[in-house]
Amino acid sequence: MAEKQSNRGRTQRADAVVNPVKTESEAAWRAALQYADEAALKIEGQWGIGRLERLVAPDLAAKFAMAQWQLDEAIHAGDAQLAAQKSAAIARGWHALDKAARDAGHTPEDIGQVWFHRSDDGKKAYAFAVDIHAADRLRKKYPDHTVYSFAEVARIIEASQAGVFTAAAKQVFPGATVVVQRSREEPVDDLPF
Repeated sequence: MAEKQSNRGRTQRADAVVNPVKTESEAAWRAALQYADEAALKIEGQWGIGRLERLVAPDLAAKFAMAQWQLDEAIHAGDAQLAAQKSAAIARGWHALDKAARDAGHTPEDIGQVWFHRSDDGKKAYAFAVDIHAADRLRKKYPDHTVYSFAEVARIIEASQAGVFTAAAKQVFPGATVVVQRSREEPVDDLPF
């Protein structure tokens, strides 16, 4: 069975080639996690990764952390129904954190000036700034994030053969997305040739 992701690492949508579903249980828990993941992407995209939990009262942050732990436990137990319930609770929790932070007078990062993203495995945090000056400010404010300006991202794309190829492919195939290529196990062949 494919490794189950916790809600801290983004789940990948099922894809018959790149990320196939191997069991009914896996299909169910992936579907359950999508709800929590979409809420996290939206709200962390506005506030920054890990920032919102630090802005609210400790008791609310603790309740949210407990709900995340309960979702992780449901995933590891393979209980899709419980994972669905906990995923819905996490989504409500993200909205509660957002409301509590706003009620306390905090505001999200400058919308339209910075975007936040977490790596697929949930281990790396990124911030993308509209310009180099905003990137410098963000590096100081978020030392645990890798910060890029959009100009830097464009330079990285243009500087690598893979980036140039990908840009050309996106022009030819509108709607194409970049995905992680997972290595496939070589088929076992008992024939000596």
